[in-house]
Amino acid sequence: MTRRRVNVLEHVVIPEIRETIKFIYDKLGEAERDNISRLMKIADIIRA
Repeated sequence: MTRRRVNVLEHVVIPEIRETIKFIYDKLGEAERDNISRLMKIADIIRA
């Protein structure tokens, strides 16, 4: 029974969590790039 739980953790739960972490990391990076480009556009408008 314990071995079965360990297998589920190793082969199902942990990979799903890793995939979720990667998805969140990618979304945060994308949001950061969007904010940087938005700030650069605002700075250009202010300078003009």
